[in-house]
Amino acid sequence: TVVDENGEMNVSLSQKDIILKQNETQIAGIKNKIKPGKYTVLSSGDDEKFNIRLGDLVKEYRHGQSIIIAEGEEITAISSTVILR
Repeated sequence: TVVDENGEMNVSLSQKDIILKQNETQIAGIKNKIKPGKYTVLSSGDDEKFNIRLGDLVKEYRHGQSIIIAEGEEITAISSTVILR
């Protein structure tokens, strides 16, 4: 992640990044796209804050915050598309 002189975030994708599209639910699993484990959540847009549903709980996250996803847990980007790194 790079922040320019105006304070704008510029996220460059890496090969292992997972794009979690808005309102698209994914289930964490060994054979699934999202594996259980610790991730850093990154904003794909201009907003530094965004909402993610993890299990039954919707919570506000900030760009660069860590998140732990358990086996079988559902995750949904609510307010915008986010990147899991």
